[in-house]
Amino acid sequence: MDDRVFFPLQVRFLSPPRCRFAGRIEPWQIADQGRRFNVEMQTTLPFNLRPRLVYYASRLYSGQLQVGENYQSLQTAISICVLERPLIITPRQLHHEFRLRDERGLAFCDDLQLHLLQLSHSDASVHNVRDRPPLEQWSFLLGNAHCYETDQLRR
Repeated sequence: MDDRVFFPLQVRFLSPPRCRFAGRIEPWQIADQGRRFNVEMQTTLPFNLRPRLVYYASRLYSGQLQVGENYQSLQTAISICVLERPLIITPRQLHHEFRLRDERGLAFCDDLQLHLLQLSHSDASVHNVRDRPPLEQWSFLLGNAHCYETDQLRR
């Protein structure tokens, strides 16, 4: 997994995060050099989550152009969904990455990506978080920040 997907260098907010209703933070969009991101966090698993994630990623990609504009100006569209509960049970893994591939795994292009970050599948704990890879450290923070004071998180 390429950590650069989750750790962009320079971020520009295209839409800010907003709480809309219990269980979900309204998706927000950010951009960095050559990529656009749709990021949302879920504490519940709505029955229509899979098609909705595909829809948001597709809109993020297709919404970049107006009629007559050059396709070469399209930026990679990456949708990241941070889940408190797992959408994919087996295999048990923190990060699932989906891209356009054929049935044998041959890449068509990487312009459209869906990433699931399943917090309950992280192996990071308060006892080992400092020794875990960056993505697991972030998942620990996202899943446990409410349990700590700000000064504790800085350590």
